[in-house]
Amino acid sequence: MFSSGRAAGLTSRSYTAKYLFSGFLECGLCGSNVVLISGRGGDGWAKYGCPLHQKRGTCSNALVVRRDSIEREIIEGLQREVLRDDIAANALGEFKRQLQSRLQGARSHLAVPRAKREKLKSEITNLARAIADGHSSTALLSKLGKREREQDKISDDLLAADGRGFDAKLQEIETFVQKRLQDIRGMLFRTFRG
Repeated sequence: MFSSGRAAGLTSRSYTAKYLFSGFLECGLCGSNVVLISGRGGDGWAKYGCPLHQKRGTCSNALVVRRDSIEREIIEGLQREVLRDDIAANALGEFKRQLQSRLQGARSHLAVPRAKREKLKSEITNLARAIADGHSSTALLSKLGKREREQDKISDDLLAADGRGFDAKLQEIETFVQKRLQDIRGMLFRTFRG
């Protein structure tokens, strides 16, 4: 392990890494983390390489690559292969497909509450008719109020479960993902340029 004058220990990567890709690259021969092995002053001539070759001579990988060159290639590769609109659209399409499938499964379980709501509507109509016919009593009014509250609760639950607003929510998610994608592209560009 390389030390920067501090005691070695379990320190998070964000605290110890000074360079964009330190700790993310691996030597193709020995598997050790590729690090900056020269020019650590922050200039464009800093070079990434295998520390086991450079410091210990135990790896035969003598390849060194300029920091600015490898960072540019990795960022361009990320933008070309990962941070693309079509990949984000594909991922969102798959998310939408799976979510719709789960909603279909959930909707099949809604038959029981729908039947219960219809029964409550019938009971409410009968209670209201009895009250209108002059059979007004505290017990009838209490039963009517209770049935109405049950019907409202079931109606609210069914409304929440029926997927209305589903497409609007998906549009919000898609807008959020596209914005985050732009934020990531901008952050990578600023990091590389900065």
